[in-house]
Amino acid sequence: MDLSEITFKDDTRYAYAVGRVRALETKLFTRADFSRLLEAADFPQALRLLAELGYPVSEEIREYEPVLEAEQRAALILLDNLSEDDGLVEIFRRRYDYHNLKVLLKGKHSGQELKRATMDLGLVSVDDLAEAVMGEEVGELPETLARAMAGAEAAFAESNAPQELDVAVDKEQYDFMSQVLRRLENSFLQTWLIWEVDLQNIKTFLRLRWLDENVKLLERDMLPGGSLGTGFFREIREEPLDVLAQTFTMTPYGKAVAEGISQLKAKKSFASLERICDDLLIQFLKRSREASFGAEPVIAYLLLKEFEIRAVRAVLVGKLNDLPKEKIRERLPSEYV
Repeated sequence: MDLSEITFKDDTRYAYAVGRVRALETKLFTRADFSRLLEAADFPQALRLLAELGYPVSEEIREYEPVLEAEQRAALILLDNLSEDDGLVEIFRRRYDYHNLKVLLKGKHSGQELKRATMDLGLVSVDDLAEAVMGEEVGELPETLARAMAGAEAAFAESNAPQELDVAVDKEQYDFMSQVLRRLENSFLQTWLIWEVDLQNIKTFLRLRWLDENVKLLERDMLPGGSLGTGFFREIREEPLDVLAQTFTMTPYGKAVAEGISQLKAKKSFASLERICDDLLIQFLKRSREASFGAEPVIAYLLLKEFEIRAVRAVLVGKLNDLPKEKIRERLPSEYV
């Protein structure tokens, strides 16, 4: 769907919520803010600047993840408080349950302790989910998570491939999200999800194409809910990269795919493609500022805040590891640098 086709519903239930969000939008990081962070001489100075910009950090800390998780939690609590639709809260909280499920399943089957990589931001506590993954109290899980876990376990038992765990859970997650958004009949949010799925599938396809993997992986890895089906990718899997760029011209992703392929050929890296896809989604979300009332600005704020947090994390990781600022910049969406 083209951006010009997006329509917004004037849902006056969200009048107060939109007012709150408009004020918070002014506090989202700008290019100038990220420029200051990139120019920081070292990790402690980056933390000082981050504190000036409103994040509750100090120079003494080295563990910044709890701070970033607290920022994400605050944005989710805002959604909890402002949403007039239970389905929206469930969608955006449930994403963390799926994330945690993948982490715990990989920990179980690798024999590693990966619980630190979980994020206690979902609707099911990490401890309860961990018990279910280890075979205890499975019946207490919501149906969608129980189905995702069963599908992941079955896929892993057949292939013994850890990546099958991610694929099975991701498919259940996006199928669940698509169903809820269809029920809510929100054009903007439905299109956002379609774009997110399409861009994930495009990135998956180009990775498989670049690595010359076989079509069976293509069938396995494609996510449901997008506008470009598995058949579309199957038909173009043998085309040269330059021709592939032309294939996407009539989609909303034409320029992004062309630039991504160009950067992939030049740098032999997928970092630019990731950044370009993020740019496209950020630009899409900013269209919510055209809405006078409705859930769209509330959800867009949450997602833009999450993009900001990811970018802040990339800067801090880079500073902590003494990466040159040019290398860090490559990992940030162009909207921020």
